[in-house]
Amino acid sequence: MNVSFSTARRLGFAVLVGISLLGAVFAVVSMRRVVTDMNQKVEMHEVKERHFTQMALKFAQVGSDFHRARQQEQLREELPGIVQNLNTIRSILAQLQAMPLGAAEYEGVTKLRVEETRFRTALYVFVESGVEDQDSRRNSTRRVCWRAVRVAHGRGRQARISADGS
Repeated sequence: MNVSFSTARRLGFAVLVGISLLGAVFAVVSMRRVVTDMNQKVEMHEVKERHFTQMALKFAQVGSDFHRARQQEQLREELPGIVQNLNTIRSILAQLQAMPLGAAEYEGVTKLRVEETRFRTALYVFVESGVEDQDSRRNSTRRVCWRAVRVAHGRGRQARISADGS
């Protein structure tokens, strides 16, 4: 089979153009996948940031509502709103734990979950301690002071456990 030089040159040029077009298509497809992955990562980061911001605002709102209600002695009336904010915080934490988190984010979510539980427990203890009347307030203060004195003087392991709550 004899091929002329001009035909071979055209055939070589066509193959070169075909390879170049195929490489360009491959590059576009690869870049599209990379851009899609980056967009998903940016969106995930924005969602996490929004959740952390909402949680910080809710923590601040819960704390200020609690202290305002306590100062105005309306804690029982304000309790449903405070508990609703704590439930919102718990929901946001659950949503965050369902997302892929880095090590620092996971540690932060874990600490915030412990803090939310601690605040909820302290709130219920404070409400249930009978702060409405002077006698029960005095008795609960006496119990807390007595536990603190027993711990300070080292009256055994049981005193430390009851005062620490652990």
